Amino acid sequence: MKKQLDLVAKSYDEAIDFGIKGIDLYDDLPKHITNHPDHPMFRRLRTEGVLSDSGRKEIKDYLAPNTNMNFIDLGCCLNLMFNRYDK
Repeated sequence: MKKQLDLVAKSYDEAIDFGIKGIDLYDDLPKHITNHPDHPMFRRLRTEGVLSDSGRKEIKDYLAPNTNMNFIDLGCCLNLMFNRYDK
C-alpha cells in the first residue's frame, strides 16, 4: 500500500510542478485517453468550466468533514477515469 501511495504522491507532485511552470497537461493527451469514449464528455465539461474539484462546496457538504477525519485528494477526473485511482 505504501508503494502505491508513493506513486500517487509522485504523480500528484509532478502535475503540480507542471502547473506552476504554466504547462497544461491536458493540451497533449495520449491516444489511449483521447480515444476513450468518455473523453468528449471530459472536454465538454472542461470547456464549460464545470469540472469538479476537491474545494467545491458540494463535495465538502457531501463528505461532511470534521476535525477527526482525513481525506486524500487523488487528483482530477482524468486520474479517476484513466489511471483507476478510484480502485
